[in-house]
Amino acid sequence: MRGTNPLIFCPTQWHKRKEAVDYFFQMMYGADYQPPEAKHYFSDVDYQNWAGKWIDAAQDAGIVEPGRTNPLSLCPEERLKREVAAYRMYQAKGLK
Repeated sequence: MRGTNPLIFCPTQWHKRKEAVDYFFQMMYGADYQPPEAKHYFSDVDYQNWAGKWIDAAQDAGIVEPGRTNPLSLCPEERLKREVAAYRMYQAKGLK
């Protein structure tokens, strides 16, 4: 939401699922949080990519749901609407 004038939320805009997990953890633990090493849960996550360990940490924290279950897949490149991301952030803050 930073960088817009006027300040707007754009709830139907999207970002990738792999990008969202970073935001969730910033909400939970602050900007300096670093996740532990990846556990390689998902068959479709590139664990050489920066997002791999974030995705696995989000799985451990229960704030992401797999996109598919056989094999376990996150679908990290799929779009995540900001309205869904906002709900996930709400969960990340423990406001369930």
